[in-house]
Amino acid sequence: AKELAGDGVRVNAVCPGLIDTRFASALTQSEETVALATSNTFLHRIGKPEECAGIVSFLASDDASYITGENIVVSGGMPGRL
Repeated sequence: AKELAGDGVRVNAVCPGLIDTRFASALTQSEETVALATSNTFLHRIGKPEECAGIVSFLASDDASYITGENIVVSGGMPGRL
């Protein structure tokens, strides 16, 4: 982010928790894994792709023009951070 800021480029990351996608299907197809994962999130459920899409859209918009160098966690409150 620091290297590109002078060129007007903002660099942010979206860090998803367990989201119901084809990529995560190895986890979401197991009832046991889903039960364990959802019991460890504040919202007690798996995320939906559109819940990540909104934050991505926001970060790409002018409303986020002063946001750079950030990691936005979309995990339903799942503990643990990278």
